Amino acid sequence: PGTYAVQITQAGCVDTSDCIDVSTVGISDLSPSDDVQVFPNPTSGRFTIRSTTAFQSFRIINGLGQCVYVNNEYTTKNEAREIQVLLASGLYIIELDGDEGLMKKKLIIEAR
Repeated sequence: PGTYAVQITQAGCVDTSDCIDVSTVGISDLSPSDDVQVFPNPTSGRFTIRSTTAFQSFRIINGLGQCVYVNNEYTTKNEAREIQVLLASGLYIIELDGDEGLMKKKLIIEAR
């Protein structure tokens, strides 16, 4: 958190943007914890997803915003879907394309 500006220097000229106040840093707009369950979390790569609503597909997004895994299998309401992935350690976002819109949940992959 803090106040930030951007300063650009080119050919001896300097220009600075207006200051922007940043009060929160992190991932926003994640689904409430009771909509989607991911367990165990953290995981070494094997985990289960369960949602209170059906979803058509889900994807795993890395910290750079890149899709690193896609599953297009339909999952019914409250069905548990076991997943095994081989991903580097780090923080990921699971995006579920559900009947009630896009739901998101954090996923932490730990080293094996």
